[in-house]
Amino acid sequence: MTESSAPVGQWLPIETAPRDGTFVLLWGPAWEQPETGWRYPGDKSWQGCDQPTWLAGRDATHWMPLPSPPKDAGQ
Repeated sequence: MTESSAPVGQWLPIETAPRDGTFVLLWGPAWEQPETGWRYPGDKSWQGCDQPTWLAGRDATHWMPLPSPPKDAGQ
């Protein structure tokens, strides 16, 4: 997983989302809540963390980077 240089907390057009396996927050107009997912070059759809096939066929329109974990998360 790599880190994005996009600002956290700002929704961006899906066309600008990373396609290198970076986990991001995704949003689509028919969704009830944002979902985390990733995409690799050549993938036809986004993969979701909770249900990998759930995002298949669902159109994400926006994305944003995930925030960094808390500094004390490893303690």
